[in-house]
Amino acid sequence: MAKILGLANARHIWAVILVLFLVVGLSGPALGADDADAADDWFGAPAPISVQAAGSPTGPGQVNLSAAAAVLMDAASGRVILEKNAHERREPASVTKLMTLVLVFDAIANGQISLDDKVQVSDHAASLGGSQIYLEPGEEMTVRDLVIAVAVHSANDASVALAEYVAGTEEAFVERMNQKAKELQMNDTVFVNSHGLDLPGQTPNITSAYDLALLSRYAVRFPELLKYTGMWEYYIRQPPKQQWLVNRNRLVRFYPGADGLKTGFTDQAGHCLAATAARGGLRFIAVVLGAPTSSARFAEAVSLLNYGFANFSPLPVIKAGEVATTLPVARGEPASLRLVAAEDLTVAVPKGAKTDVQQVITMASDVVAPVKAGQVMGQLAVTAGGQELGRVALVAAEDVRRLGWWGFWLRLVKLFLGAR
Repeated sequence: MAKILGLANARHIWAVILVLFLVVGLSGPALGADDADAADDWFGAPAPISVQAAGSPTGPGQVNLSAAAAVLMDAASGRVILEKNAHERREPASVTKLMTLVLVFDAIANGQISLDDKVQVSDHAASLGGSQIYLEPGEEMTVRDLVIAVAVHSANDASVALAEYVAGTEEAFVERMNQKAKELQMNDTVFVNSHGLDLPGQTPNITSAYDLALLSRYAVRFPELLKYTGMWEYYIRQPPKQQWLVNRNRLVRFYPGADGLKTGFTDQAGHCLAATAARGGLRFIAVVLGAPTSSARFAEAVSLLNYGFANFSPLPVIKAGEVATTLPVARGEPASLRLVAAEDLTVAVPKGAKTDVQQVITMASDVVAPVKAGQVMGQLAVTAGGQELGRVALVAAEDVRRLGWWGFWLRLVKLFLGAR
């Protein structure tokens, strides 16, 4: 009898263990075909990435890359520091969704939509497979939660739901994606969908490491976007349908200063990543396409970012609101206008190098009042050795009203008497 009771107790214990395993497994982050490497990244606790300083490499040859294509870009200037097959046209997989996020934040900035808007999910959006949050037709979710689902979990269904909300249909949204690509001079890029999945009968999205660096450079202008791409985890919906989302971009947790941007994987594209990190007044963008493994894409992005931070120093140029120059304004009161920097400008200069840094200011000519405060009236560019390191817009510091005829003639009289 004791043996029988012992066997029954053992069976009971194993049954409890099995139930706990299933509960924990189901409550964890959902895995999708779009990022097949997710199982490698998230089965159990993710392994930390080694992020020790890279030292001071002396040349590009010291960054060895197995990825098919890669770019390291200075975000302030758009200058390419390191590159491998930068313009080779390749599939980006889910890094496509970075353009989707950019257009959503463009629409928010333009007042077209808000993060608190409720989006009703269509049949088409709910039908997307791969990485997803299992949206149901007719379900309502805020733009904010859909953005987080895309930024953190790479959800294909959420990406299409956002595309349809912004442009009416995914097809119309894709037209906007390609228009934005042209505006950003992403000349190697053609989009056919908003998510990056390879669908039957559809040609894949095509881009290059350089183009994705340009897109990333534009994306980092949105602090709110970086807030979400830099989010490590998030719980979406309320119990019992709550889903735990964990960022597929391991750098946002394990690399100092990393706050984005987007991972991607398909069999055809390989393992892809557009990453960014900011430290000590510098921000770099690292794009890796076609890496052989998930671990390789992260390690090689780390190597690129380390190279940037190890070899360049920040040079503060001008603060937001600081006066750069003055500009005469015809028929204006006052007769001259202060031009101030629209934002802080810090440029990356090589460590230990004697760099002759120069500032070049270009201004609007023949300016006639009135002028509104904040109106862009010029540019301040920073150059060294004939290469541009960065630039910032110069804007009017105050309103300049237009002189009436009486004020205009009174000014002429004062100028005449002063000349005598």
